[in-house]
Amino acid sequence: TNEIVEEIHANNKNRNELDVLLSKKLVTGDKLYITDLCILADSTKHLVDILDYLSQEEISLYVINLNRYIYKDIKGEFLEILHNITDFQ
Repeated sequence: TNEIVEEIHANNKNRNELDVLLSKKLVTGDKLYITDLCILADSTKHLVDILDYLSQEEISLYVINLNRYIYKDIKGEFLEILHNITDFQ
């Protein structure tokens, strides 16, 4: 089923709905649509952790403002670059 999930607050450090979505609702083969990467994560490290999880669970990610699926890149160059950036930081 299609479901729109929205946090009811502006505190990006306390993403309860995202945590529930990732840990309990999304399953292998699902597609997660987000408006922007900054909506999904509050740091590069946080983004890497989420992308690693999505890759492991084989969940597709579509970023609306970029008009592209990132899932194809999760196991490849995009995620590798993000890992390099977080290692540098």
